[in-house]
Amino acid sequence: MNEPTDKQIQWLWKQCGFDDLYGKGDWSYRVASFDWRYYGQKLPPIDLNNLFKYAVPKLEECHLITFRQNEYYAIAKLNGKVSDATNKDPALALFWAFFKALGGADGNN
Repeated sequence: MNEPTDKQIQWLWKQCGFDDLYGKGDWSYRVASFDWRYYGQKLPPIDLNNLFKYAVPKLEECHLITFRQNEYYAIAKLNGKVSDATNKDPALALFWAFFKALGGADGNN
């Protein structure tokens, strides 16, 4: 799959608890029902550290496998639905598997 658009990245992070509370580009992260932590003026970059920190806890299962040569296969499971993706970049393989598992439609979110 291709690089995600800014809109798709923003949608995924919102599913993981991020919100622009005042509509000014200052992102906060929900840590509990009424407890928000200020994150900053930009959302986290799509990398393995941030995906495992913020997205993996939302899932039931997650696997990242080296698939063929120089390609990664990611599997994400949420509410019994299994989604998968492949990419040469492991972070993008995980991103697209998470994106689909959390309800994102290719190019529509």
